[in-house]
Amino acid sequence: MTVRPRGDGLVVVTRPEESAAALSRALEAAGLRTLTVPSLRFVAACEPQDWRLTVERLATYSHIVFASRTAASFFAELCAERGPPLARVVERATVAAIGPATAERLRALGIAPAFVGGGRGAHELVRELVERGVVLPSSRVLVPRSDVALEALVDLLEQAGAGVDPLTVYSTVPEAPERAHELHAALGRGEHVAAITFASPSAVRGFLAVAGDVGAALLRDPGVRIVTIGGTTSGAVRDEGLEVDVEATLAGIDGLVDAALRALRSPRPG
Repeated sequence: MTVRPRGDGLVVVTRPEESAAALSRALEAAGLRTLTVPSLRFVAACEPQDWRLTVERLATYSHIVFASRTAASFFAELCAERGPPLARVVERATVAAIGPATAERLRALGIAPAFVGGGRGAHELVRELVERGVVLPSSRVLVPRSDVALEALVDLLEQAGAGVDPLTVYSTVPEAPERAHELHAALGRGEHVAAITFASPSAVRGFLAVAGDVGAALLRDPGVRIVTIGGTTSGAVRDEGLEVDVEATLAGIDGLVDAALRALRSPRPG
């Protein structure tokens, strides 16, 4: 007998407001009810001296690797506001995207990535780049990123012999506690939270900061499933002393939807 996902509970989406809608639509299309609690936001953060140095070195970069669509967006904004034009910046470099969502954003910006990974994290991306001969020991790579980006991508590229320059183009900061108002209101109406989804380590920390004691209690409630997009995010959950119920095995939004459905179809262990 097929066990259908419980339709009486809410699935909380913790992504930033600008990217939460797509995940919410996909979850709702799968028959789930959603509640968005934006737990973090992004702000431009590139220091003028870092950008000047990057522009001076543009001709030396053989590759530009984007590990998120957000990094692509903020990098493009830098080019638009401070120059040179994005098209000129990437014309001599091989542009790589960690996965389909990042590649889609690059194409929307007018850049066709030469390489698109499977979206399964830094280790898999670098393995693919090296095995396919996209990145060589002689390569020099620019990596636009967040201020809280893990060092794995840079470290792995350096281990492959490439010269790497990380460039912080945006900061990740928690949202204001007021953004949890809808969550408090729903709980006040007697609504049940069935699952909480996390698409980044920052979202885990941000949700705890935004939702406070109420959020912490939900995450420790055995009736609430914790769903993550991948291993790095799962690690952040465990760092908070919590258990992950289901980790996505597919990339991007499809992976989170699949994981949420699996979490709600299966009884919680123990």
